[in-house]
Amino acid sequence: MKVFVVEDEVFQLEDLLITLEELGHECLGHTDDPFQAVEQLESLEVDVALLDLYLNGRLAGIQLAKRIKDLYDIPVIFITSEVTTEVIKEAVDTEPIAYLTKPVNKNDLGAALILASSQGASSEETTEKVKDALFVKNGNKLHKVALADICYAFTDTKNYCSLVTVEGDKYSLRSSMSGLINTLDSDNFVQTHRAFIVNKEHIRVINEGDQSVEMLGKSIPIGKSFKKEMYALLNIK
Repeated sequence: MKVFVVEDEVFQLEDLLITLEELGHECLGHTDDPFQAVEQLESLEVDVALLDLYLNGRLAGIQLAKRIKDLYDIPVIFITSEVTTEVIKEAVDTEPIAYLTKPVNKNDLGAALILASSQGASSEETTEKVKDALFVKNGNKLHKVALADICYAFTDTKNYCSLVTVEGDKYSLRSSMSGLINTLDSDNFVQTHRAFIVNKEHIRVINEGDQSVEMLGKSIPIGKSFKKEMYALLNIK
């Protein structure tokens, strides 16, 4: 699995990196800063995030977990020496895959990563493909939206995405971003960023200066890890 680590203790970080390598997993990046973590995850295809609850003396890991899951729908594993009931209850509200205490046991970490992998696999297996159109909610009504009319989609929260049509209409859909891209049975849709999917048929301008796509007056970011697939789909050399 591809892992991102947020840890502010140097020796703990070194142990985690060694353990991940021994378990056969790849660490794509690490930081001790919550804001840097959010920024770096925009351009990385990460399967799971390992987060220390306490970062630089503050209980920042829980808020970071909420932010990561809302923006990128990435499963989280907490790693910490904090074991008070109050903190554990607050951490559980973010629905982590596991809660591991330091020093992290190799077998426990391996088991937690297997759980994270299984969770992702099961959600993909239950996805049904949509070929021509799908019904989406607008107020208390369900509207049939043709896939060809969808301009782009973006994630609102962990469980909801918004679709924007070529006419500028916006509809809410109960789905994660990964679930939506798996649902759309069309070669026209490509994910440009952890939080965005676009319909290539409606792309008119690509801004290579700030790495974005302009659609309906909106600047949609192109993440580094998504650029290659997007350019291949558009036959851009």
